[in-house]
Amino acid sequence: MLAFVLIANLIVAYTSDEDFKGEVSFELAYSAASIFSEIQDLENKPEYRTEIDSIIVLSKKDSLISSWKEVHKNDHQESFEYTAYIPDSLLVFKTIESSRGLKGEWTYRFDKATSTMFIQETSTADTFFYKWVYTIIGRDAVLNKLRETLINQLGKKSKETF
Repeated sequence: MLAFVLIANLIVAYTSDEDFKGEVSFELAYSAASIFSEIQDLENKPEYRTEIDSIIVLSKKDSLISSWKEVHKNDHQESFEYTAYIPDSLLVFKTIESSRGLKGEWTYRFDKATSTMFIQETSTADTFFYKWVYTIIGRDAVLNKLRETLINQLGKKSKETF
């Protein structure tokens, strides 16, 4: 039975589309400035994303990091850069290079009128291994991790201020 499940997963991964486009939306009871400050707090990312060993800043524009490399504890490395930024409203970043096989673009958009955050992902899993992994865990796993991390970090920061 286990062999059948494994073979079925491999077949699904082999035949699945390598491209993915998805979005999550959720309400946040925080100021737009607090939300985008948290998203851009890359230097502290290894403290709350345990799979990341370090962040290497590649470039800055003004006082903001504009491109960076994430070094993961399992020796994967991924480089990203911001491609669009509208303060307190929109932030877009994309993969420059990846040793894993997931490349894409992620957009954070905050609607102040409804206090709703939208996170959109357009990505490609271009290796069979990662197509298989995302078949098992779901292609929306990265989106869900981004949402969960943002909510958790904002919650921790608000508790620290009391």
